[in-house]
Amino acid sequence: MRPIAFYILFFFSGLPALIYQLIWQRALFSAFGVNIESITIVVTIFILGLGLGGLFGGFLSRWFSRVLLGLFAALEIAVGVYGYFSLEMIAKVTAIAAGASLTEVCFWSVMVLLPPTVLMGASLPVLVQFLVRRTGNVGQSFGGLYAANTLGAAVACFIGAIFLFDLAGQQGSVSLAALLNLLIGSGAVLAVVAERFVAEAEQHVWATTIEAVNSKPMLSPTTALVAVTVTGFISLSWEIVWIRAYHFASSGTSSSVVLLLGFYLAGLAVGSLISNRLSRPAGGGNTSRHAMVIVLASIIIGTSLVAFAVVPVAALAAASVDYWWTLPLVSISTILFGCLLPLITHLSISPGDDTGLRTGVIYLFNVIGGGAGSFLTGFILFDILALQEIAVALTLAGLIAAAVVLKRGKHRKFSSLALSGAAAAVLLTLPVTYGNHFERLQKKAGYTTDYEFRELVENRSGVIAVTPSGRVFGGGAYDGVFNTDPVNDRNGIFRAYAVGLIHPAPKDVLMIGLASGSWAQVVANNPVVDKLTIVEINPGYGNLVLKQPVVASLVKNSKVTIVADDGKRWMNRHDDVKFDLIVMNTIHHWRAHSTHLLSKEFMALARSRLRPGGVLYYNSTRSLRAQKTGAIFFPFALSVAGIVAVSDKAFQPDKTRWRKFLTDYQIDGKPVFDLQKNQDAKRFRELVALPDSLKSDNPGKYDMTRREIILKRAGRLGLITEDNMGQEWTRF
Repeated sequence: MRPIAFYILFFFSGLPALIYQLIWQRALFSAFGVNIESITIVVTIFILGLGLGGLFGGFLSRWFSRVLLGLFAALEIAVGVYGYFSLEMIAKVTAIAAGASLTEVCFWSVMVLLPPTVLMGASLPVLVQFLVRRTGNVGQSFGGLYAANTLGAAVACFIGAIFLFDLAGQQGSVSLAALLNLLIGSGAVLAVVAERFVAEAEQHVWATTIEAVNSKPMLSPTTALVAVTVTGFISLSWEIVWIRAYHFASSGTSSSVVLLLGFYLAGLAVGSLISNRLSRPAGGGNTSRHAMVIVLASIIIGTSLVAFAVVPVAALAAASVDYWWTLPLVSISTILFGCLLPLITHLSISPGDDTGLRTGVIYLFNVIGGGAGSFLTGFILFDILALQEIAVALTLAGLIAAAVVLKRGKHRKFSSLALSGAAAAVLLTLPVTYGNHFERLQKKAGYTTDYEFRELVENRSGVIAVTPSGRVFGGGAYDGVFNTDPVNDRNGIFRAYAVGLIHPAPKDVLMIGLASGSWAQVVANNPVVDKLTIVEINPGYGNLVLKQPVVASLVKNSKVTIVADDGKRWMNRHDDVKFDLIVMNTIHHWRAHSTHLLSKEFMALARSRLRPGGVLYYNSTRSLRAQKTGAIFFPFALSVAGIVAVSDKAFQPDKTRWRKFLTDYQIDGKPVFDLQKNQDAKRFRELVALPDSLKSDNPGKYDMTRREIILKRAGRLGLITEDNMGQEWTRF
């Protein structure tokens, strides 16, 4: 069989691997939280498993060198069987470990992710060893297989983001992935049968090819391992930088990250194909050592400069086109990155019986570098440096790496001048290239040169921006404004005061999400509330609140405790704590991971944390499915302008008590209504009449709505579940 047949097999092997990665990580995040600590642990273990799998596969390729195709078939079938039952196993694990400590998160993630990822990672060196026997060329075999597998993963990203995840949900997606694994394994079994008829010819090709090639590698093993580790570090670090920028530009949609990953992988695939060509001898002889060093250094320089330009070009283009039209820029950069791993592998490994093992070692070090880049950049550097500073550091690191490579070639003086010029150009153009990039990404076509954020908080948990008018944007999505005034109501703050309508005595309150602090300030000043626990995933909001006079006193309020954690994770960790009221004026229903707080599974969790007669009061952001999910799961429900209150006890809004409640309400000792003022008196009367809207069969946008009308409006829409992932994949 020709090598192309095995490239096709490995292309299809990349499809399920990426589907598993996205779905498994998501299933674990549901229990362990989407705070940066949990995300870092889960993603790092997944990447590490692939790297260890590469090493394991290298040893397998030596131990079972006579049955390499059969070994590949066994690996694929094993992954498929595990994949089909994987969500059921993850559900059992997370039922035990939900809300676990970070140490326990690490342990359980290893238990769930390491076995299948090791099996997936093992297949690359096994097939490389097999194909090198055909071609006698390490770079050609590795480059072709890596390109095919990476391209398959990229296609899986596009398929998943555009329609698969929305139509099939989590279990449907992994079931399809498992079926693909079984078909690939079956195809490999058929190839084993076919190969028996060409075994003698293969051995002849293997023997004659090995004699024809130069067995001495151009790069030493140490140099190669350092090179793939450094380039892996830089490549994954850039991915983290780009994810932050595009996540902000898209207001935090799930599809933005997956589409970016697709373009990232597509670029790597094309780059691997290019390295495949570069690895082939020209004119019947081997390319000179000096020429290959120049090519390698040129690739590193080029990819560093293109990577630096991705965010500025995307920010400038945002004024004219949707963000995803600029994603091919990511591919252009990663085309160059994609050349590096196969090319370095080719320059450092000679064909032989240990090719698979050496390939596995190089792959492991590349993965270690990538994992370290992801961890250091996403978990540490974003707490220290701004995005543009990290971009400069990564660019300079790439240029330094190129300089180290060029030390092995000729024209060192010229090379030093060229690299110094490139570094100077990056530094001198920084104010222009990265000037107001977040403002451009947020404002898009409405951006003007005088538009500048009043506050910008960057940390490892995300980006928080405050516009000149005081509007707050978390991760690029609207989060509210600094306002507690129900008269001059710019943010629907009357819905926070409506707590007095839906619950007569909420003494102990849990609030998930702090944002601008406006809702928290209103609830904390409710005279009935004795204790308010606020769980906020991004600690940057707490620092921001301190600077805003209208909400600054919240942080010093003796009633208030602010905890930095994922809300669902915190609730899982505190199963012995009960509340009278749980308030969530949180994430838009279409944003990434919104399902974790809107699903029927979360409704069950919230119910278990409520005292008898307790109320869950959550923002549906006008999603009829989100409203219906709560209204179906709880027997009693009503909506206050899109904020849904659900309970096991019937709601009895008391207009007389409500009037007195508003009359007496004070924030920081100052009444919220001055009834001597016409504007205040008018607004007061409007809010006092709010319960009357429950009698209407056609309530307006800012009225209260009965449960039966909520269900009527939702019609046949399905409930939001962890499996179907709600409406996260409907905004491509």
